[in-house]
Amino acid sequence: MAPGLELPTPDNADDATQSLWTPTEVEYIQSWVVPTDYPELGRAVKHEFKLSYHGEVEYFGVLAMEDESEALIEDMAASTAEAVVVKILEKEQIRSGRLIPVDLSKPENLQVRRDLAATFRDFKRHQHKRRESTNGRIYYPGTH
Repeated sequence: MAPGLELPTPDNADDATQSLWTPTEVEYIQSWVVPTDYPELGRAVKHEFKLSYHGEVEYFGVLAMEDESEALIEDMAASTAEAVVVKILEKEQIRSGRLIPVDLSKPENLQVRRDLAATFRDFKRHQHKRRESTNGRIYYPGTH
């Protein structure tokens, strides 16, 4: 925090750090002093944020020393928000049962994903045909 800014107290409803810039989906909530075992290093301040993304709401905090600049706190909050977004997207993919590997999730690998999906569909179709056979083992692609 910049020198001269005072942290809010329960008596004071105004928050001194409302000027923090946050990404669109991130909302600043509050800041408070965190007790430390080493008072000679200075006071640590935890800044709490709320991220709303794809219908999910996640809370996260950024821990900084009291004399840290607002720009550094904003950068830490933005990078933490990016990490939280990645976790939300992973949870969404797991819930939908479609976890795409990181190297295949890039747009330039779209054709590879389509080829893999076509191969998987063919495998499932042939698997179904094998189950229809009399012994469950032999499948002759030319006869069905």
